[in-house]
Amino acid sequence: MELHEAPVIGPIGPYFDGVDAEYWRALNQGEFKIQRCAKCRIWLWGATWRCSACGAWDIAWEAVKPEGVVYSWIRTHQAFAPEVKDVLPYVSLLVALPHAGDKKVMGMLVGDETGLRIGARVEGVIQPASAKTGGQAVMRWRLQRSGRSG
Repeated sequence: MELHEAPVIGPIGPYFDGVDAEYWRALNQGEFKIQRCAKCRIWLWGATWRCSACGAWDIAWEAVKPEGVVYSWIRTHQAFAPEVKDVLPYVSLLVALPHAGDKKVMGMLVGDETGLRIGARVEGVIQPASAKTGGQAVMRWRLQRSGRSG
């Protein structure tokens, strides 16, 4: 599946309480950010108001290099949502981020699947806001090829 074809399933965007609003704002500005505790410096994901390691309330959003390693993946053949019926099958990834303490994020694989395996290196690419993404920029992942970096 190509980047411009990748839909989202259901409504997306900031939670009602705004805890992840900076994540979505950053994506819309072309940047990938996740949280980090300002006190103990542990990376945090999913978004939270308080550090799960030390209990501090001082949580910062830091830019992270959008590169990772496939920790797990699954190919979906069933259209469990109408948004994806035209792009079956599609691959969902769980990506470990080495530049962020190996925190894991989920996302959809786009592009060539040749070489897809646990441990494969991937790069994040931000899919611009469109009707297919509910008007919100989203992070997608593609397999890294030698000579190309994210």
